[in-house]
Amino acid sequence: MSAIHPIQGILPIQDLFFCPGDYFLEEGLLEHAAQSIALAAGLERVQNQGQVEPGFVGSVNSFITYRKVPSGSTIYTEIRELHLYPGFSVLQAEIFCKGKLVARGELKVVKITGPGT
Repeated sequence: MSAIHPIQGILPIQDLFFCPGDYFLEEGLLEHAAQSIALAAGLERVQNQGQVEPGFVGSVNSFITYRKVPSGSTIYTEIRELHLYPGFSVLQAEIFCKGKLVARGELKVVKITGPGT
């Protein structure tokens, strides 16, 4: 997953779990980043005729929110693989809304199976 992977985002709707008011919560942005990483990794494995590897987010580093996302505004995330090791990967997630960067962070994803686990 060394290339940039744009992942179609979500539409935060008011009164849902991560959008209790007029704005999508920072926790929702982080959850969206984690789910986007899982989706990108799974799609890449399936496209390469492989099986999806189970894993989990082991840590989040320097997740920064730059602006609020109003409810009803679609967000999308781009994923970049920064480092690939046998047992884990370090990925960068950048979240956009209306073409503007709203959040960026690094997540370490640990593989449950395979070499190095």
